[in-house]
Amino acid sequence: MTKIDTALSPGYAPVSEPVTPEPLGMPGRVGESVGMMTIWAECIVSAAHRFAQYDLHGHTYTVRVSVRESDDGFLNAESFRDELMRIRRGVDHRCLNDVLVTPTMEELARWFAREVRKEGFDVTEVQIIRPEGVGCRLTLA
Repeated sequence: MTKIDTALSPGYAPVSEPVTPEPLGMPGRVGESVGMMTIWAECIVSAAHRFAQYDLHGHTYTVRVSVRESDDGFLNAESFRDELMRIRRGVDHRCLNDVLVTPTMEELARWFAREVRKEGFDVTEVQIIRPEGVGCRLTLA
C-alpha cells in the first residue's frame, strides 16, 4: 500500500488491488439470500370506450405485465412476450365496452391479469400507462 493509499483510505485495500464483489447465489443454496425474480413484457393496445358523460373516444395504452419465474428458476422472456402479444388481440383495436363491464384502465389491468393467469403464468403486477402521463398499477400477491 502506498503512503497516499494509507492516508486517504485507512483500513481499505489499496487502489491497485481490485476487489471482487460476492456473487449473488441461486435460491436455495446454503448461506445465500433467496429473492423473487420477475420477468416483464409489454405491449401497446389501442382501444375505444364510451361513458354516459363522454362520447366514444379512444386511447393508446402501454400494458406491462410482470410474472414470477417458474419453480425451476427459468422463464423464457421471449415466449412470455409472444403470449402477451396473442392475448392483447382480445382488446386491441376494439371498443372496450364490448369486452369489459366497466371500460376503464383499471378494469383493463384486471382483464390482462386474468387472461395471462389463464395461460399458467404467475402474474405479480400489471401496469397500464397512457401517454398523457396517467396510468394505474395492479399489484397481486
